[in-house]
Amino acid sequence: MSNKCKVAIIGFGLIGKQRFRAIQSLITEGMPIELLGIFDPASPDVPTDVSLPELLSLEPDLILVATPHDVAVDLVPQLLATNANVFVEKPLGRNLNELNSLIALNPSEDRLFVGFNYPYFEGVRALKEDLQSSRFGPISRISLSLGHGGAPGDEKSWKLNPTRAGGGCLLDPGIHLFDLVCYLTGEIPVVDFCKVSATFWKTGIEETATVTLHTENIPIINVELSIVQWRSDFSIRAEGRDGYGIVSGRGKSYGPQNYVRGKRWSWLNEKSQRENEESVVTSNCENSFTDELRDLIANAAMSPAINSLTRMANSMRIVEKCMLAAKLQSLSTALRD
Repeated sequence: MSNKCKVAIIGFGLIGKQRFRAIQSLITEGMPIELLGIFDPASPDVPTDVSLPELLSLEPDLILVATPHDVAVDLVPQLLATNANVFVEKPLGRNLNELNSLIALNPSEDRLFVGFNYPYFEGVRALKEDLQSSRFGPISRISLSLGHGGAPGDEKSWKLNPTRAGGGCLLDPGIHLFDLVCYLTGEIPVVDFCKVSATFWKTGIEETATVTLHTENIPIINVELSIVQWRSDFSIRAEGRDGYGIVSGRGKSYGPQNYVRGKRWSWLNEKSQRENEESVVTSNCENSFTDELRDLIANAAMSPAINSLTRMANSMRIVEKCMLAAKLQSLSTALRD
């Protein structure tokens, strides 16, 4: 990139607006960034009136793509044909074949990046540090849960359309949790079990899923996913020989993110287990998009943002194996090939 990073944004929905605010924050704090413009023909409130060819003619250094999954798949080849780095909101591709075809356009893996902001949550980072330092001793189990509340009319949105979205909760938001499993453990897990259901929207995608995985060092990893949970939820619990860590919430409707840790049998000091827990982090998680883009633009070595394409590939393979495991159980849900 040039000394002053020229940024373009494609897509101005919920995530596109968050990326826009993150870029504004980075400019305010003094990073050498120029926002060239924003393109989204489907959004009535785009703050710049510019066509895609006009935006690309300005020769951006970095293009942020925050569009529906099917739109992103068609855009990436065109964007990689420029000299810009391309940053695409997860997932990159609707299945492993699409992902591999896009990766093939970027053989050096130095121009294509994927948006995975969860490792930038303060509570998640603190938990990873505790796991790396073996604070809890050998880990016996990690449990992760992510459930969306949804809204009336969701069945008409692209997110519940199997063709446009590529799948249901296993792909999105599930790929976030599969990425977190790899991030927190430093290992690529094996899929042992996956069961899905689709009893509410019935649009042809899986709505809830229970997945069991393991790694060489962690015998049980449970992942619970839902897009019909009504009360939005995000949590991670790591249990070890000597203690445990619990992350809950991720801001907004999920509640503030709290990370607490406790020691085995701390109730023996005549206080309850909960009373003895240590509060480590409380956060609204509003800085995750900004922190991720800061690392990307600064080319921060070994940061989650820089190695995101490899993480995307690992997570997509887990999604595909989960789908295969669910089909092997002869479930009648309409998972796509």
